[in-house]
Amino acid sequence: MTCFSSPAAPGLARKTQTPENALFSLLRVANLWVLTLVSGIPVGSSVLPTAGADPGVLGGLHATDEGAKTDNMLTLDNIISDRGSKYAVSGAPCASIDEARALIKELCRTKKFAKATHNTWAFIGEAGPVKNDDGESGAGMVIVRMLEREGLHNHLIVVTRWFGGKHLGGDRFRHVQESVRIYLDAL
Repeated sequence: MTCFSSPAAPGLARKTQTPENALFSLLRVANLWVLTLVSGIPVGSSVLPTAGADPGVLGGLHATDEGAKTDNMLTLDNIISDRGSKYAVSGAPCASIDEARALIKELCRTKKFAKATHNTWAFIGEAGPVKNDDGESGAGMVIVRMLEREGLHNHLIVVTRWFGGKHLGGDRFRHVQESVRIYLDAL
């Protein structure tokens, strides 16, 4: 889930207001309110770092360190770069949807991850697969398939993308798949 402090977050504003941009903004705001209903995290709540927090630090380690670990999550940053888009992958053992939300909230406390375009995630729990595309349509299912292939259950994987200005088309799925593969190799 993308972590914004409010529907009027600075990253949502467009310089020129075209009908397409207005529709995008409206859908984004509606998506945030739906996420509020589903996750129970109020849209106005503080999921971004508090004032005075070091935005480059993730659980005491710099988020850009290869293999940085928070208390619960392994994060591999800047693993793929294509046409300006950058990817990172994070993960941790996870047994329930509530635990997944808590881990994602922890990840989004880092300003860099909170400002990401997409935080796509999935895990396979006792009740079956759970995924969230976060606007990267179909990417959550790519993560689920890879988890099923590896037989990795009760483990959350989050693939983060920062949009670089150019659409990647189908290559974005290849990058999600490669990100998950890199994470699985690091385990």
